Amino acid sequence: SQLISEKLNEKNVGLFTSQALHFDTKRYLKVCLDYFAQNTCKVLSTDNFLKIPPNVLTIFSKNTGFDCSETKFFVSCYKWARAECKRQKLAENRENLRKVLGKDVLQQFNFRTTNMKEFMSVVVPKKLLTHEEVGRHIQYMADNIRVLQLVCYSQYCIKP
Repeated sequence: SQLISEKLNEKNVGLFTSQALHFDTKRYLKVCLDYFAQNTCKVLSTDNFLKIPPNVLTIFSKNTGFDCSETKFFVSCYKWARAECKRQKLAENRENLRKVLGKDVLQQFNFRTTNMKEFMSVVVPKKLLTHEEVGRHIQYMADNIRVLQLVCYSQYCIKP
């Protein structure tokens, strides 16, 4: 565990995670996932992230406590999916991008901390989400805005 911690970096955490999964070593997997959580932005910025196996992407996506925005993680997963389509010699379309990402990864995109402008300008143009998913996320954001307005109004005795 100590040796892995010393050797782990943003370029090899995917490989180490893959090995930890392959050999079913929970202690090493925890070290890798902790590293990923603390260094998500660095890991996502490497070309090696685009080469991680699908099962590692799934594990990373289920990890909580990223040190970067949900939008950055989404865009990196989108790039990964494009690279995976090329590896599998699949046409790069919504259906295949969603297929290679897998249901487990797609379900992790919740954009709870993403503002509407960023969602509309960065996420939606990728055309990875279905119309229903986009609608759900927009509704969630709109509901949160209404709740915040009500809290502010009630706090200052101002009627909406």
